[in-house]
Amino acid sequence: MADYIVINKENSAHPAQIKAVVSATHHFNPKAKIIHADSVLTSNTKVNLRGKRVCVVEDGPTVTHGGMPFGAGTVFARQHKAAIIDPRPYAKGSIRRAYEKYHQLEMVVPAVGYSKEQIKELQDTLNRVDCDVIVSGTPIALQNVVKLNKPIVQVNYELREKGGTNLKQVLKKKGFI
Repeated sequence: MADYIVINKENSAHPAQIKAVVSATHHFNPKAKIIHADSVLTSNTKVNLRGKRVCVVEDGPTVTHGGMPFGAGTVFARQHKAAIIDPRPYAKGSIRRAYEKYHQLEMVVPAVGYSKEQIKELQDTLNRVDCDVIVSGTPIALQNVVKLNKPIVQVNYELREKGGTNLKQVLKKKGFI
């Protein structure tokens, strides 16, 4: 059993949901110490998105077979008051097929793979979209993979622990770092 359990993304959960996870943790692993944390969305790119027309690219597995209609990129764009545009009319190849198969996809471009052909289809789709900025919620730095004709904002997660127990200190103490 784990000595420590991280309950993450508490900033996007309802208090009752957090309470249920804590309760289940105590039930199944009563000796585990809990580290409460938020996942804060950040970007190294300093672009004012307020009112800008943005196209959001999301992690393919999250928004396709994961069943979520959006991910980190959408949340970031909303937090920064961007106007998210519908990218479906611009879709090419495997991206167009993803829209046909996964009906929850509407306002995001799914990054459905990184083969040479899929990268080309993603690049072509994003370059065709009539928007001001691309917001990427993918785990890969898209700007290193595709050549775009508009700026890109790469969204990242930053773990912010709440309370006394610090994950980095725990990992050091256990000899992992």
